[in-house]
Amino acid sequence: MTTAEATGCRVRRLGAPRIPVGYSPVLEAQSRVTAADIAASARGLLGTRQ
Repeated sequence: MTTAEATGCRVRRLGAPRIPVGYSPVLEAQSRVTAADIAASARGLLGTRQ
């Protein structure tokens, strides 16, 4: 039994998209998970919007 199953928590996997990483900084930034992405995912699990 996992911790999420034992506590009844919702779980969401967050990761980089399955795309080739570009060589320019702009393309590389598109494949990176940012702090804002993580915060938005956490807010989504909690049911809050900001």
